[in-house]
Parts: sequence; structure tokens; C-alpha cells
Amino acid sequence: MFFRVSDRLKMWANINIHRYIYYNYFCKKVKRNGNGKIVPFKNVIIDLASDSRIIIEGNGNVEIGTNKLKGSKEEAHVRLREGAVWKVKNGCNLAYGVTVELLKQAEFETGFFTMNTNSTLIAAKKITIGEDVMISRGVTIYDSDFHPIEKNGENINSEKEIWIGNHVWIGANATILKGVEIGEGSIVSAETLVTNRVGNQIIICNEKRNFVLHENITWHR
Repeated sequence: MFFRVSDRLKMWANINIHRYIYYNYFCKKVKRNGNGKIVPFKNVIIDLASDSRIIIEGNGNVEIGTNKLKGSKEEAHVRLREGAVWKVKNGCNLAYGVTVELLKQAEFETGFFTMNTNSTLIAAKKITIGEDVMISRGVTIYDSDFHPIEKNGENINSEKEIWIGNHVWIGANATILKGVEIGEGSIVSAETLVTNRVGNQIIICNEKRNFVLHENITWHR
């Protein structure tokens, strides 16, 4: 019991109380359907355009800027541009050094997921993350090339949605690009570049930079 109370006190000592109160009780851009709250740790930057929305469903908290080293001032960033919507179900845990950015009119739908330090997710169209997803350090997830390429007057590299299923583990420094679907229970190994749809598989990039796929796998936290 003592350790539980002690841990809770340590957590509150690292939270930006003023922003906690503002985002959960006064900010009209945050909608809460349940007891889940935004928990902004110190040195967290949250930038919400006037018509953007964060919609929190259920009782899980959206923890931003966690696990920071004592004395560190490293920031975590959450930015929603005009018309962007983030629908959060069951909360999430974003570590220090993380960037989550939704461009104009972009959508982000998530079950509970964790995202470790120095990972970046940018949505221009829509990114969906399922329940119980672990994103390791240095991961990059983009659903767009961000700079259009035209051929005969037509855009040939438009944005494409990303869908990540339940119970997926994405290893350190992996890159997930537009149009990718990752099936439930998959593991993406470290340093892997994923550009195509994959099912229930372990995705390993070997020393020759080729994919080695192992199907019908099961893993546990």
C-alpha cells in the first residue's frame, strides 16, 4: 500500500497540473466520454487547432511524456491541425521524446497502445491502431509522402491509410509507410521497413535487407 501511494505521489509531482486541469475540464477541443483523462507530464507540448478534437472513450488515461529521466527537459509533442480528430479508446502511454501529429482533416483512431521515446507518427489521411499495441523506440509511422509528385498533371503519390491490428509489437527503428495493413498478433522486428500489407506474421529484416516471414505466431507481453 505504501509503495502504491508513493508511486502515485511521484507521478503527480511530474505532471503539469495547470495543463491537466485545463485540458480535462476547460478545453472545448477535448471531449471525454468516461473517466479517462489527458495526463500531460512536464515539458509536454500540446498544440490543438481551434476546430480539432481529441475524443477520449472509456476510463483509460492519455499519458503524454512519461518515463523521462530525472532532470531531463526533453519534450513530447502532440499536434492536431485544422479539422483533425483523434479518437482514443482505453487510453495510451506516450513516452518522452515522442511526436504525434495530425495534419489538416486527418483522423487517428486508437485502442490502448504504448509508444516509446523518439518515435514519430504523422497522419495526413487516417491511421488506425488496435488494442494492446507496443511501439518501440525510434519507430516512424507515416501515411503520406508529404510532398506530391505529379505526372501528366495528376498526383501519383497520394496519401493512403495505415491500419495496425490488435496485439501488434513494432520493434525499434522500424518504419511503417502509407497503405500498410499489419494483421493482428504480428511482430515487426527492429530496423524493418514495411511498405506492403502483412498478416499474422513475424516480419524480420535480415542482413541482406530481405524480409523473412514466420506465419501463425503467438506472443505475450
